Parts: sequence; structure tokens; C-alpha cells
Amino acid sequence: ALAFLLPWPDRVQTSGLLQPRTRLALYAPPHAAVQALPVKNGQSVAAGQPLLRLSSPELDLRDGETGARQDVLAWQSASAGLDAGSRKDWQVLNDQLAYASAEHATVGADLRRYRPVAPYAGVLVDVDPDLRPGAWLKGQEYLGSLVAAGRWQVVAYVDEEAVRRIRQGDRAVFIADGLAGPAVRLTVASIDRDASRTLGEPELAALFGGDVLVREKNGVFYPEHAAYRVVLDADAALPATSPAWRGRVAIAGRWEAPALRFLRAAAAVAWREAGF
Repeated sequence: ALAFLLPWPDRVQTSGLLQPRTRLALYAPPHAAVQALPVKNGQSVAAGQPLLRLSSPELDLRDGETGARQDVLAWQSASAGLDAGSRKDWQVLNDQLAYASAEHATVGADLRRYRPVAPYAGVLVDVDPDLRPGAWLKGQEYLGSLVAAGRWQVVAYVDEEAVRRIRQGDRAVFIADGLAGPAVRLTVASIDRDASRTLGEPELAALFGGDVLVREKNGVFYPEHAAYRVVLDADAALPATSPAWRGRVAIAGRWEAPALRFLRAAAAVAWREAGF
């Protein structure tokens, strides 16, 4: 009975996703075709370097049309200032030029989505080896990811009872599912104060082998019970070309007496039964 009242060492266990701390996923915009692949899978890139080049015949046509219209209006506006008979049209031409310039800038912004550049130095990974210039892509088709060099992190979710027993700085360990991947020592970096409204990592949903019970609606996953997002930093760096891994996370939480946990669970049941 005394042991039931004394604090015991405790481990909070849940599923987690080991992934790079900084990762940019690339997706195909609508009606895109591959024009060029300047970077190979696994190749390092510098910040500002083009990652791939896509084309859109519709946008290319609009870019040419709006650019030509802008050039014509710019010439007409400049000429109107020299011709006394056309000076009365100068303001109208200037307004049309401003509109054409804005339209051309909008098309240019759309085209930049088809020519992504690296926002930081890293390694391009997960590029489909069968991707070739001339291939048409589906909208939102995954094209690869840019991974920054540096340490990795694990994202996990714990329930309301477990979140009370962990603190920032607690030690933890990650073991990949099936022992197929790495075992990594971790440190709790952050714990969300509020429960997550949605599950941002579908791999951790029970539907796909994780621990978080969810309901799906229109492609969005909503936790069935309160789930708190926990981020843990890996002690060691992994190669940027390593894949993301799902696995088990064990967090060395604070010691707690079994009696306290039992009383808390009983109080929660009584509270629900009372209709509160």
C-alpha cells in the first residue's frame, strides 16, 4: 500500500514523427508542365538557386499579352506629352498604363510559382526519378522537398493526462517503427499550452498506425480527444537525405504516485457522470 502512495518514475509513451527541423515541400501549381530540372535528387543548393522550372502555356500567353500592352501604353503615354493634340488623353493613358502594369505584375507573381528558388541553402530530396522535361503534372502533385542542414526534431502528441507529467528540458528517446530506422536521443523543446484543433501530421493519426484518434473531414484531421503538440529536438544531426520516420517516443516525465493518477482519473469520471 505504501508503494501505491510513493512517487514512481514514469515514462510518457506515444507515436512521433522524426523529421528535419527546416523542410520546404514543393507542390505543382495548376496546369504545369516540367520545363527543366536543374537540380538532381540529393544535390546541395545555395540560397536563391533555382530548384526546378515549370511552364504554363496559358500564363506564358498572358505574360506576353500583358507585357506587350504595357509597352504600347508606355510609348503612347510618353508620346502624348510631346504632342499638343494628345495631351488631353495623357491622364487616361497613364491610368491605363497603371492598370496594365499591375496586371503584368500579377501575372509575373503567378509565374514565379512555376519557377521556385531555394529560400535557404540545403539539399533537394524526394524528387521522383521518373520526372522528365515535358511531363505534365497534376495540381498539388508532390515534387520534392528542400531540407536545410542541421539537427532534426520529433513531433508528437500527448493527451491531457500525460501533458501534466512532462516539462521542457525532459529527456526522451525515439525508436523508428519496426527498428527499421534510427534510434535518437531527444530533449523536449516545446509543449503547446492549448490542445491542437487539427492534426498537422497525418502520419500520427490512428487511421495510419499512429496513436491519435481522429475524425476526417474534407482532408483535415480533427483529434477526437484533447491532444497537445510536443516538439523534441534531436541531440545529433542526421544526413539531409535521410527520410522522415514514424516511431515510438518515450519521454522521462516527472515522478508521480500511482494513487494520485488513480484519484485524478476517478474524479474525471465522476465529473462526467455528474453532467458537468
